[in-house]
Amino acid sequence: MLSNPWKSGQDRVGLFDASLRPLLWERLIYYIRILVIFSTMYWIAGSIIYGAVYKRSDMTHHATLEVVDLDGGPVGRAVADSILQLNSRPSDKSPRWRLRTDLPTLAATREWVRLHGWGAIVINQGASQRLQDAAAGYSPQNAVTVINNTGRHPVTSISYLEPALTQAATAAVHQFALAHLAQLQAPADPLLLPTLALRPIAFTSEDVGPFSFALAPIICVFGFLVGTLMM
Repeated sequence: MLSNPWKSGQDRVGLFDASLRPLLWERLIYYIRILVIFSTMYWIAGSIIYGAVYKRSDMTHHATLEVVDLDGGPVGRAVADSILQLNSRPSDKSPRWRLRTDLPTLAATREWVRLHGWGAIVINQGASQRLQDAAAGYSPQNAVTVINNTGRHPVTSISYLEPALTQAATAAVHQFALAHLAQLQAPADPLLLPTLALRPIAFTSEDVGPFSFALAPIICVFGFLVGTLMM
């Protein structure tokens, strides 16, 4: 018959031998401490990760996006009014829009969004004048700038606020194009007529606080789960 490895014998010491009890208790306490420390660390990390994304879609209306009219002309008024009208259709999954008059330049707006804001749509200075004086080399993209700040909260910004900025800017640009078409006059350069008729203004997007990579939230959760399973 095979001998029982758990019991002490004449020429061996079993696991539960009295002489091993101090060492076993020491090892047990050591591993319990490690377990408590790692459990606390993962609990804190998990609370931060899951707390940050908790009800992110239902809380989007607490975020405010800025509208900055540096133009002051017909283009600026039309685009700003079109975006601010979105506040009349409130939704828990839609951000609020606010007109800002205390940001004098595009650079100042970029810096404010980078430090404090979620994002902004800026009607650039001179947009109306450039459209009125459209000549060879006219670029519709110089009219509006969409500023994102995805690094502030990657999940909410990438999933909700960035699309909201793009959709609002696109709708405002298209609405202005339809209104502009009704009063369009032939430009000095006939080659500009298709551009001025179909796309008199457009926008460019930039991210002043880019998040390093969009998969980081997934990787954080993956690392949390893997670490837990390997304990």
